[in-house]
Amino acid sequence: MLPLPHFHSHVQPEKTMPRIALLCVAYVLGCQTVFAAPPLPPEAYRPVIACEDFLESLGLAASPFDAYLSEGRFAGAGTKYPPEFFFDLGIRYYRTGLRHDLTHDDQPAKVHEWRRKTGARPMLLVDPRKSFTLKDDGRNIPEDGDFSRLIDDLKRYRSDDVALVEAPNELNNKFPPQELNLEYKGLIDEAAGTLYQRDLAAALKSDPATARIPLVNYTAIFTDYTEAKPCDAFDFNNMHSYQGEGVPSSSLMMNITRSNNILPVGATTKPFMPTECGYNVEEDKTNQQGYRGTLCAQAYNIPMLYAEYKRCGVRRTFLFALHNADGYGLLESDQETKRPSWYAVKSFVALFKDATWNGEKMEWVPPTATPAPLRALPFEIRSAPPTVHTLLLRHSSGDFFVLVWNEIPNLQNGRNLDNPPVGAVLAFDPAYVVEAVGHWRQGDLPENPYASEAGVRAAEFKEQPLPAIGTGGEMPLDIPSRVVVL
Repeated sequence: MLPLPHFHSHVQPEKTMPRIALLCVAYVLGCQTVFAAPPLPPEAYRPVIACEDFLESLGLAASPFDAYLSEGRFAGAGTKYPPEFFFDLGIRYYRTGLRHDLTHDDQPAKVHEWRRKTGARPMLLVDPRKSFTLKDDGRNIPEDGDFSRLIDDLKRYRSDDVALVEAPNELNNKFPPQELNLEYKGLIDEAAGTLYQRDLAAALKSDPATARIPLVNYTAIFTDYTEAKPCDAFDFNNMHSYQGEGVPSSSLMMNITRSNNILPVGATTKPFMPTECGYNVEEDKTNQQGYRGTLCAQAYNIPMLYAEYKRCGVRRTFLFALHNADGYGLLESDQETKRPSWYAVKSFVALFKDATWNGEKMEWVPPTATPAPLRALPFEIRSAPPTVHTLLLRHSSGDFFVLVWNEIPNLQNGRNLDNPPVGAVLAFDPAYVVEAVGHWRQGDLPENPYASEAGVRAAEFKEQPLPAIGTGGEMPLDIPSRVVVL
């Protein structure tokens, strides 16, 4: 389905055939209702998510409009790649700074221009120093807590162009070469962050032009947030959820639990929106990581991360990053070379294309005025280890996607792991006749992907032969440690 080229109608008189797609291996399925055999047990009725909701959950750290420094002490800092390198991915949300040393004055105009073209919107990250909210005698700021210039900055953007505002980044970060820890109104680190968060939230709500912009909580690192509580002055909770060489979910539950420690006792939990996560290729020396990743593991793990986070209930996942900061980029450091992971992400997102952006009305328009209602499609994964996970998506046409993957590591001690696929059976309710009409998988990356155009694009999701489904609704599968889409 790129985009949905094989989604043809499977409708017969009074009988519909929805579809399914799988992550790591992809198949599209049609099914028609037949009321004969007994149904599967209740646990076979998996949660179903609209394709639009899944696409809305994907974000990426990218600053497509920043200046670029070609010489001097900080040569190479900033953005040299063209904006298309982000917007061509099809991702709808990007994390960029509200104001910092490389922010152009015309950023609000550029944001609007590209939103009109693509529908993509930014989450604007607040830097307390650059936004003039901290005491600074040299800049004639007599005390902490004046948010007037920050609010004026936000008001330069047109209505609804800003998707989110994110409070300060890693405000207790003390890694050299600089200490980034926040000092605010006599407090430091997490405690200062909580007070700053409350004041920022109050400032946003005080002005009608910014009151409706959702606010994401600040981040601290290597903390359980107990020194930050109590605080609930945000719409989305946040944590930088890195897992090293591990599988995507290996650090997720711990980070959700720790971030929720900031809440007052008895408070309702907020939706979780990690604003950094990902897989590096070069060693992350800034964070003293001590190992290298690989192009191969990055290309396979990132689609799995997006799917796994959504499966675990994450509202929106901001991958780090388009540029090659600390080795995590979808681009090489030259900002000209697209890594295999760039092609993997682009082809992955394209599979689930549903609504079309209308730049005149500034809205996403579904392909039909009466989208098919969400409904369950019962199925079981049999003879599979517990590491095999699934995600069920539904297109507005009524077609289903089943995403399935074996969540085991693709990397160990800086080396790729050659994991054999596991055999399993995808069993559909015998009350349905199911037909596979699409199947996508990622290919195998060569040792040197950059030796050819085909090599660097080998991890794209590409159509595969359709799987066979037995008369009892059973589909044998070999499930790799990558996403399969059905």
